[in-house]
Amino acid sequence: MNRRHFLKRWLRTLATVGTTAVTGVAPLFRTAKAGDGTLDLRTLTAVADTIVPRDEAPGAVDAGIVPMLVSSIEGDPRGRKHYTSGLAELNVYTLETYEKRFADLDLDTRARVLSDLTTGAWWRRTATRRMIALARIHILVLFYSSPAAYQMLGYTAPRFGYLKDSETASNSGTWDG
Repeated sequence: MNRRHFLKRWLRTLATVGTTAVTGVAPLFRTAKAGDGTLDLRTLTAVADTIVPRDEAPGAVDAGIVPMLVSSIEGDPRGRKHYTSGLAELNVYTLETYEKRFADLDLDTRARVLSDLTTGAWWRRTATRRMIALARIHILVLFYSSPAAYQMLGYTAPRFGYLKDSETASNSGTWDG
């Protein structure tokens, strides 16, 4: 993927997220039956919660990245295919192994399942492996670019726009380290 394609995709995602914030996120939240081409939001939320869980700091779900992730998936037919088939296979695996859907498992078991599916006996399930790889990248990028992560890390984003003379003196761009 080249830089232009990457930027085009993420700008499209940001535009979709902005539109979603105005029109509401209700149309994005659909629960799917496996194989019908719609996203299983409950399982996707559990995957996000497993990759960046909540502790004393907010997790991925608390940061509100699931609607942004759904928006980016909705705009990418190829990615959508990977997510829908991967989430369906994920639930098949957990139903066979634990007799529960992925979202109904506890956090430690969900983390073990994601690890097993990328390295363990089910490694041949390529749809699940691709979905987990994509989800890790997407969830981490969306989480660490969210205001919740900025606050957790103590990061202050750079200011854009016109600065007054008094502000430029204290923010000269030099580092005193």
